[in-house]
Amino acid sequence: ELYYFKSAKSNDGKLLIYTAMPLTATLRESLSTTEVTFWSILIVLLAASALTAYFITRNITNNIRILRDFANNANNNNVQFDESKFPHNELGDISRQIVKLYRDRTNALEKSQREHNVAIHAVEEKARIKRQMTNNINHELKTPVSSIRGYLETILANPNMDEATRTEFMQKSYAQCERLRVLLRDVAT
Repeated sequence: ELYYFKSAKSNDGKLLIYTAMPLTATLRESLSTTEVTFWSILIVLLAASALTAYFITRNITNNIRILRDFANNANNNNVQFDESKFPHNELGDISRQIVKLYRDRTNALEKSQREHNVAIHAVEEKARIKRQMTNNINHELKTPVSSIRGYLETILANPNMDEATRTEFMQKSYAQCERLRVLLRDVAT
């Protein structure tokens, strides 16, 4: 005949109690109910664990999806992104840091491009001013040189010119030479 054995300690731990009883149909049914309860609890715990794992995984997946959306926006040069979409956890903190780094990088590139454009404009403006100044100097120098040349050609072409006219042309040539000297001094300055 089969027996059911059970042992237990007393509350104070000084006594050890052994029990044995015949394994009857009623006792067997009672024990099998405990076994069903055990398996039921185990199944409920496994289901709860699976649901917990599902929600944790869904939360992480959601964070990764939001970060992926930001990466796609950044790839399309769309820096407008709502950082409040990121959760307030470690992954959200990392994601916000990535967004901040991307914005800082984008702002630095834009600033660099603006400075580059200003520098190019300054170089172009300097070249334009230099061309304009060269043209102005050229024009200003041609006027007295042309006047001097005209007076001298007239004197050379007319050897019988009266002395008063010749002196007047020589004085005008001298005046133009002085004007040329002043212009050259201004250019040097």
